Amino acid sequence: MRILVLKPYAGKTREREHCQQVARPDTQVDFRNIADDFPISHVHHRYFKYKATDATIEAILRAEEEGYDAVCISCGLDPGLMEARELVDIPVTGTFEAGGALAAMMGHKFSVVTTVSYIAPQMEELARLYGFGHKLASIRTLNIPGRKLYVDVTSEESVVQRLNEVARQCVEEDGAEVILLTATLAGSMFTHATKSPVTEVGAPLVDALLAGFKMAELMVDLKQLAGIPPVSRVNAFRSPYEPEYRKMREFIGRPLRRRMEPQKEKV
Repeated sequence: MRILVLKPYAGKTREREHCQQVARPDTQVDFRNIADDFPISHVHHRYFKYKATDATIEAILRAEEEGYDAVCISCGLDPGLMEARELVDIPVTGTFEAGGALAAMMGHKFSVVTTVSYIAPQMEELARLYGFGHKLASIRTLNIPGRKLYVDVTSEESVVQRLNEVARQCVEEDGAEVILLTATLAGSMFTHATKSPVTEVGAPLVDALLAGFKMAELMVDLKQLAGIPPVSRVNAFRSPYEPEYRKMREFIGRPLRRRMEPQKEKV
């Protein structure tokens, strides 16, 4: 099994190594970012997320063409997740979607911990979209922007300390039973520094990147062993009408990337 961990912005930390530690022995983990098309090291702003989405989709199309079995998008805002699912037949997972589903099973309420306050509204919108808004106790932030979540800028020890402070607030003030860390850069720092998935206040911490990666493995297994497709093509993830898809790709000067079966136009 080959899984691509895709960072939908510029920069690199320990994503590949982080996921490889929990991968099955027969899973090959590769890593890419979109630095050649998107020079910023985060997608906090909606404008940045919008610009990064196109490059993310192109990278996922290329990954399917190259024979990857699945792609895990390494970003708490899951840019390009829904769009890519329309276009490829391999599983594509997002960290917030997968992490939230797991956290919702682990406790009655969970809190999301992200980077900065101005992306909290986007996280709340996604929680509603994914169907676990009612399980959300709170959204709190580290107040550390993504551009600073690198070990040569911010120490792992300070990230761990801040996470434990925020987790205590989530539990004691918000009623959370589980902490979902959607800041993927902080997740690898916390796990590397503590070797523990439990915060000081006793609430388990779900590393959203690891949840997204293991969900990708699971979906590949379900597809290969049980024939369960990654998505339904009935409505939400219906593939584009082939002549229109071809026309669009030709118009923007990009290769088709995938072979779409001829189909009747659906309405």
